[in-house]
Amino acid sequence: MSSATRLRIQFPSPFLKHFPTPIVVQSMENGAAVEKTVQASYDEAFQEELRAFHDCIVNDKQPLTTVTDARTDIAILQQIVAALKPDGLGGEAARSVMRL
Repeated sequence: MSSATRLRIQFPSPFLKHFPTPIVVQSMENGAAVEKTVQASYDEAFQEELRAFHDCIVNDKQPLTTVTDARTDIAILQQIVAALKPDGLGGEAARSVMRL
């Protein structure tokens, strides 16, 4: 993917059974905006996460992401929310405004 390409994942509501997870690829081709949609899966994401968790526990496998990865992801999301400076922002996200 180039820097001129954007990828958007649209997670469906967890209450919609067997609703697909579309991935939208937006780019420029010959000066024209192009959008391609790919249906990643009709499987329910939460069930897939539970299956993967079960596989890690039962078969002593390492998860795809570590605790350190998760903490980093949370910190990045807090910084994104903090950059928007919504009214009533509190907790760690509010403290991350100071770091921006």
